[in-house]
Amino acid sequence: MSAYQTKWMIGVFLASTMLIAGRCDESSHWHHHDDVFALSKIIDDPAVVTFEDDLGSLTFTSVDTVPTEPTEHMRALLTQGVINLVLYNLETGVSYRLTDGTLVPDQPDAPGEYRISVLDLGRTIHVVFYNGFAGNELRPTIEYRALIFVSANQYFEIESFSRAIEFHEECVCDTDTETGCDADTDTDTDTDTDTDTDTDTNTDTDTDTDTDTDTDCSGQPNFTPCHVVTVPDRSYDICVNEVCVSPGCGDATCNAPGPHFPLADTNQRRCYDEIHPPLSQCPEPGDIFYGQDAQYGWDTIYPETERFTRDLAITYEPVVQDNVTGLIWQGCGAGQNGSSCENGHLMLYNWADALAYCDSLSWGGHIDWRLPDEYELNSIVDAGRNAPALDTAAFPATSYEFWTSSSSVTNMTDAWGINFHHYGNVQNFGFEKNDFVYSRCVRGDPGEMPAQRFTRDTAVSGYPVIVDNTTGLQWQGCAAGLIGDTCTIGTAGTYDWKDALAYCEALIWAGNSDWRLPNRIELQSIVNNHAVNPAINTAAFLATPSDWFFTSSTSFANVNNAWSVDFRDGVVFTIGKYPEHHIRCIRDGS
Repeated sequence: MSAYQTKWMIGVFLASTMLIAGRCDESSHWHHHDDVFALSKIIDDPAVVTFEDDLGSLTFTSVDTVPTEPTEHMRALLTQGVINLVLYNLETGVSYRLTDGTLVPDQPDAPGEYRISVLDLGRTIHVVFYNGFAGNELRPTIEYRALIFVSANQYFEIESFSRAIEFHEECVCDTDTETGCDADTDTDTDTDTDTDTDTDTNTDTDTDTDTDTDTDCSGQPNFTPCHVVTVPDRSYDICVNEVCVSPGCGDATCNAPGPHFPLADTNQRRCYDEIHPPLSQCPEPGDIFYGQDAQYGWDTIYPETERFTRDLAITYEPVVQDNVTGLIWQGCGAGQNGSSCENGHLMLYNWADALAYCDSLSWGGHIDWRLPDEYELNSIVDAGRNAPALDTAAFPATSYEFWTSSSSVTNMTDAWGINFHHYGNVQNFGFEKNDFVYSRCVRGDPGEMPAQRFTRDTAVSGYPVIVDNTTGLQWQGCAAGLIGDTCTIGTAGTYDWKDALAYCEALIWAGNSDWRLPNRIELQSIVNNHAVNPAINTAAFLATPSDWFFTSSTSFANVNNAWSVDFRDGVVFTIGKYPEHHIRCIRDGS
């Protein structure tokens, strides 16, 4: 065995801070404090290393040689969907992945920048190996779906775990000169008692706490910050319908109720007809197909390079500023890092773990991250690209499906998600909360919100207008074909895409003639994710059919289709331009 393998500091902890390893004795030390368990241990040439107490155990097994094929135990884990990245060589910096049943090496990382953490099924265990001889530090920043690690010709396999034990590294010393160690021991003992007391108190008073917080939201606009204790407890709490909730509580009552930011444009900058590739030039006013997405909005004024700013102040942890919405995004998907997200692999989480990951994330110098809601995540869908359907300069190395914090109204076991690989669909099915899906976190507190989201203006009798006091947009107060202050006259009509564009361009409603067909982000912004049939605010949008409504945005992947919103449940999909569907026109506010 090489000198590099003589001594290993193994610390398991749940934190985003750096591991500073000290020299301890040869024994194990466990300390309870603040509901977190601390452990440190120096190991000489271990065969089997087991850490355990009355709350659980974690076992590592040392194996003499690196296998070129997965072991039976690895195969079993693979069939459970546990393993993505499998092995990591601490000496050479080479990681190995299971590809078609064979262990394939990835590109080496830079020396001294090895970063690994480990996930079990549905819970997070961060694992850090510290080489006491070489002084290389492994930081728990990249999150791989991994269970096995390699050091030269040896690897440790997490063979078993009885529960999610959360640790942080702490050195307990025996020398009299290091007085801090004694203080730690005392503190840990005291905190253990306090923790038990706190837990009992919270259990008994959860209802009282919620009631007090609900009162705080009385009369407050949606998205007003508040505080409510939940299990598990998360940092992002907001008022929704005058109740303090934590988005991601498990049912639709806690869903963020719409956008809290200025709406972005879609980045669809070319025009289409119903069957052909992009037109050489967009139609002129009065021509057929005039009035589509590319002819209105921010994108007609600004180049796409001005939409996002990628901040590399902390090289391994880039953040992305959206210069339109004001939202700040994690610059790499969970599991990746690096200036171009070149390190690591996208991590798969179930829904609960995705929420926990973002809530505990320390990234780019910030700790107030959260899992985005569907309005936030939809804001970065790029209708001018596909596979992935987003700006790859701002968000490199991204694809596939991503979680949001919102639950389905019709099925509590499903969440809302967005598929960036296939077009950018916004959907609340196919995202079962026990599934393993990718995640990207967001931050940015809502600003001052209006007391009421929508105002229904009936100043022009028979032709109501709905003012969105959050986005500033104005909506036709009845679906096309209906009129009247309460939309009770006429029949909601249906139109093919060409005629839908023409209808809104020619519309004179409430004395205004600058109406247009809304784009995919605008129409999705009025989906009510607390309701179905129809999934819209029915106090503002009276007599809305529970059916498909066209947008002005064409599907980049299939130009025969247009983006549409199904107001039965609020999903955003592409459907054919030839069948007829409902429409509702929009105009920019004053």
